[in-house]
Amino acid sequence: MSNQTKTIEKMTSKTKSLSTRQIAVLVFLLGTAVKLFSLPAALLQAGGRGAALALLIFLLLDLLTLALLIGASVLQPNKTAFEIVEERLGKIPAKIIFALVTVYLCIKTLLVLAMLSRFVGTELLEGMPWAVLLLPLIALFIVFGIHSSRAIGRLGEILVWPVALAVIVLFFFSLQSASFTNLLPFWGDSGASVSSPLRFLPLWFGDFTALFIVLGKRKKSKHFVKVTAISGAATAAVVLVFMVTIFASFATIRSILDPSKISQITQAGVMNFSIGRADKIFFVVLAAGVLVSLAVFFYAAARSASFVFNIKRRFWVFVTLAILLYLGAVLIPENALYRFAHLFGVYFAFVFSLAFPLLLLILAAIGKSKDKKKTKSKEVAHEKA
Repeated sequence: MSNQTKTIEKMTSKTKSLSTRQIAVLVFLLGTAVKLFSLPAALLQAGGRGAALALLIFLLLDLLTLALLIGASVLQPNKTAFEIVEERLGKIPAKIIFALVTVYLCIKTLLVLAMLSRFVGTELLEGMPWAVLLLPLIALFIVFGIHSSRAIGRLGEILVWPVALAVIVLFFFSLQSASFTNLLPFWGDSGASVSSPLRFLPLWFGDFTALFIVLGKRKKSKHFVKVTAISGAATAAVVLVFMVTIFASFATIRSILDPSKISQITQAGVMNFSIGRADKIFFVVLAAGVLVSLAVFFYAAARSASFVFNIKRRFWVFVTLAILLYLGAVLIPENALYRFAHLFGVYFAFVFSLAFPLLLLILAAIGKSKDKKKTKSKEVAHEKA
């Protein structure tokens, strides 16, 4: 085992790992917040009546990703993703793989930051410079560099119930204007497309890969598989029901949707009540769930960068990466990010949401087999002695 891997082991042993409950909470927040916050209008405009079927395919692929990662974690719970890859493939291939993972996670982070800037700039604090508003968030990223991944788990535990309440309330508002006959027919509508969303929007899915990197070494728990699987399935169901309700409201008038005005999806429903735009309060709460997703992406990217460059003082990696992401979020035009995601997102998503988790599962299975052989050899040698 290399010195680099030993260093990672020491860092992991000094910090508490995520509990099973925290993992389930993070699965829920990763699976819902960003999607519900950013995708209803984009999916509907790209797919029309075909958006519901495209969403179902995306969610099934997300569950496949989660299943592959659960399998890898069950096979080798006492090893990090870095150790699994390095021990089987060697140091150089592992560094190349995680360098690409770092780039992938930074792109996802920048996309979500662009989405948040759109929401804040158009619906909350119009006219306030995004470069100023972004500073507290970057500081939060650095704070996570001081603490362990368990700090993200605690943040998730604090926010999960407010976010769940926000989802329920926003769903209720959306339901007021929904007409599910608008969803049919899936076929025969000239504006319906399943392939367009699958081609242009895959980078908004596949978030569980980052969670496996953040997870690190896991305490053995007999409930891990059941709890995580239930959380993943429930998350997919929530997203599907919520989004389909939105589609039922706007499938025939999707041209009026403006993706930059997120709260537009509940505007018609909330007008049935004399409460003004109270729905915006719940969008702010949902945005807090997005912050948890950002924290997971950033933490996983920083851990991967630490591995690639063999940097023991991880705090400075967090600081450097936070500064780079800040500059990227401020200087890179939003349209350029979205154009890149539309052109190359499908390739990144395939590699890091499916191929990489499958590789981890295969390598973990090989490692498990070799560990069993070593243990058996030691037992035989001990009996002979």
